[in-house]
Amino acid sequence: STAMALNRIIDANIDALNLRTADRHIPSGIIKRRDAWTFAIISGLLFFASAYFLNFLCFILAPVPVLLFIIYPYLKRYTYFSHLFLGLILGIGVGGGYLAITGNFENLIYPLILFFFVMFWVAGFDIIYAIQDVKFDREQNLYSVPAKFGVRNALRISLLFHLVSTGILILFYVLFQSLFSSAFMFGSGIAIIALLLIYEHKICYSDVSEAAIQKAFFATNAIVGVCFLLALILGLFL
Repeated sequence: STAMALNRIIDANIDALNLRTADRHIPSGIIKRRDAWTFAIISGLLFFASAYFLNFLCFILAPVPVLLFIIYPYLKRYTYFSHLFLGLILGIGVGGGYLAITGNFENLIYPLILFFFVMFWVAGFDIIYAIQDVKFDREQNLYSVPAKFGVRNALRISLLFHLVSTGILILFYVLFQSLFSSAFMFGSGIAIIALLLIYEHKICYSDVSEAAIQKAFFATNAIVGVCFLLALILGLFL
């Protein structure tokens, strides 16, 4: 909630100029900027408090993601790597969950590999999402892969990122299948995720309308996330 609030606050002026985002809460006046800041600060304090009650390591590292939350909205003003940076932010959630449970840096190879999976997966679907704003980004000199390289090339780059993310999941399976009580269930989850990503790209390659992109971005990736969680749970405990 802290990250989303900061993103909306920092991007409010840009969102107001974009027909697709002009009706968001801050640009439209539904929520005052002051109230949004209040929400962001309270959410941030709750985040720090939660980290403190988890363990000391989580608490001392808590400022790191908050700093990344602040940096991210500004990146599209300066670099095309904002998509990967968003993936990095969501990817560190894997490490955060690991540190919350273990309280130490031992065996970091497990969350590190999954971090890269999340980073490339998120970057891939964020590129697809950015297709909606190609014209606006070019007019406002904002940096996005679709605005720079065109829609078709952006879809190719997104596909490459998703191939990399799937390859990373396969690598994780090959290296650590002995950790799973049912490696078959985890492997099946990977196969389903790969099929979902293929379906996502099939939608966008045939139709880049806003409705199609929304379907590919929200519905498909929500299922990917749930599928990955279930694959881990069933693979470890079935």
